[in-house]
Amino acid sequence: MPFLTLFTCPKAFTGPVGRIQRNALANWRALGSDLEIMLMGDDPGVAEAAKEFGCRHISAIARNSYGTPLLNDIFRQGAEAATAPHLCYINADILLPPSFVEAVRLVSGRWQSFLLAGRRWDVDITEELDFSGEWAGRLEAIRLTRGVLFTPGAIDYFVFPKGQYAEMPGFAVGRFAWDGWIIRRSAVEGFPVVDATEFLPVLHQNHEYTHMSFIALKDPKLENPECLENIALMHRSFPRVWGGNSSLTVAGWRLTRAGLRRNWTGQRLFWLVAFALSYTIRKLFGAKALKTLHERLF
Repeated sequence: MPFLTLFTCPKAFTGPVGRIQRNALANWRALGSDLEIMLMGDDPGVAEAAKEFGCRHISAIARNSYGTPLLNDIFRQGAEAATAPHLCYINADILLPPSFVEAVRLVSGRWQSFLLAGRRWDVDITEELDFSGEWAGRLEAIRLTRGVLFTPGAIDYFVFPKGQYAEMPGFAVGRFAWDGWIIRRSAVEGFPVVDATEFLPVLHQNHEYTHMSFIALKDPKLENPECLENIALMHRSFPRVWGGNSSLTVAGWRLTRAGLRRNWTGQRLFWLVAFALSYTIRKLFGAKALKTLHERLF
């Protein structure tokens, strides 16, 4: 039985995105036999890629009115079909280091419930990568020479025990806010959130974002109704109040080269204080008073 199931919902395997996704699949395959890989969706080339790289394929995925796959159905079907006890939802443009499975073993050996995630390194890759021989060293050289560490507010992989996110809003895949929902849900439920940025230097292969035009405008409220709907779903689950951080700054733990360590960064401490204040005000005066105070201050 595999130890870990990776599942993803790729785009069509055409043009530069097709090359990027083929690089990712070749990379994941190079991580060894402990991994099961599932491709989800019926976009052009997905079934053929699943066959070529020896992945399982689930074609029928629920979609919204714009034709975009919905993450609640992806997570539900992924969990039902997975044969491994641990799952990883991952975007199909991410390259993983050889220490990835080791990281999951370290964290799962400590807790039964957890969320393991980390920041990514953005890189421009225009070639088809070779994952034979000493591929790990070549990948690290790419990171060191071309990589830029991205914000803690946008996460591209999530590792968790099977069944942990059985209920999830109908977020559109690849749009806005859903990654923050997972982090905030984990923090609120009390699952240990582990920031593996130091231990796992994962690479994100840069690409265009024509499906989310708001990125160029720096304001999601200006365009893209799917992004707006995702944001609305996020706020219906977690009202925008003090302590509502949705980035990895809320992580209580860090996975370092020296092992698991408590995360006592300034951002983490600020979030803990803000969350405590939020909880106290809500209990004493109600959610409406907390919302009013937040709006006046921010």
